[in-house]
Amino acid sequence: MISAAIMAIALLVLALWGLTNPFVGLLGLIAINLINPGELYSIFDVLHVERIFVLIVMFSTLTRGKLTLPPISRRVLLFFMSMFASVPLAFYKWGAFFKTLDFGE
Repeated sequence: MISAAIMAIALLVLALWGLTNPFVGLLGLIAINLINPGELYSIFDVLHVERIFVLIVMFSTLTRGKLTLPPISRRVLLFFMSMFASVPLAFYKWGAFFKTLDFGE
């Protein structure tokens, strides 16, 4: 029980630190995936710690406003969006849609 409390305090510290620095939040998420506290203690599984950390990292990244894409990533994203725009004009619409999703994967 004491080790669960220590782990909860460590996760809380990482979550609060992750709000100010997304890199620390990602490191905390990697630690959660490696340690997997939901399998050790059921309360962490009920709280969905992984999902909470993902939301914290996303919130931290979006609020910092430093999300920039390199030029090659912008071009690939533009190509991906143009593939989605061409789906309604395709002869086999479902085939084009699924090929677009396969490209995105």
